[in-house]
Amino acid sequence: MRICLDAGHGGKDSGACGAYSKEKNIALKAVKYLGELLTEIGFEVIYTRTTDTYVNLLDRAKLANANAVDLFVSVHCNGAANSEANGTETLCYERCKAGECIQSALISETGLRNRGLKIRKDLAVLNSTRMTAVLIELAFISNKTEEALLNNDSWIIRCAKAIADGICRCYGIPYIGEEAEMVTETTMNIGGSNKIVRRILKDGENYVRLRDLESIINIGYDATTKKVSISAK
Repeated sequence: MRICLDAGHGGKDSGACGAYSKEKNIALKAVKYLGELLTEIGFEVIYTRTTDTYVNLLDRAKLANANAVDLFVSVHCNGAANSEANGTETLCYERCKAGECIQSALISETGLRNRGLKIRKDLAVLNSTRMTAVLIELAFISNKTEEALLNNDSWIIRCAKAIADGICRCYGIPYIGEEAEMVTETTMNIGGSNKIVRRILKDGENYVRLRDLESIINIGYDATTKKVSISAK
């Protein structure tokens, strides 16, 4: 099964902005986590963007159509003039099982206000795609409490897992749940130098395997005291 993941906005289009963050960046992070999970489960995943670039809305739909995907999932953050507005909602061109399952899984996982499944026929990524398409509004970036959640990696990972769970429920596919590991790259300052290392995200926690650091640091182990010593090379 092939899924197209769409990180909302990008490049010159920041999307909604909070006190210190932008929708485009949060959407991209969430989509990358989600894509890794879905790939691990066994889905074929394509992306409308994987970097901070602007992609025309119709071009996003055309990409999905050209690749004959089975499901189009667009991830966003909501925004409102009223800073008290809150909650999670899923938009679709017409009611669909995928939207219902994803919305249900997100609310079950996050406990945020359930704003429900909403019909929107005016959005290009919903009305110009030939397959089932959903647009997810994770939370309100304009709400102080929810902006903090949207900028918490562990919370975003939980959302990605919930979306993946919802997709699996919709299509009757077993969900791998907590066993999934997502590997990304991060920069660590070691001995005064910046080094690129692999970061493992599992069950909401961040890990770096010591064996992945052996090329850039000295690692020693005392079997008597069972202590690990680390020094820069």
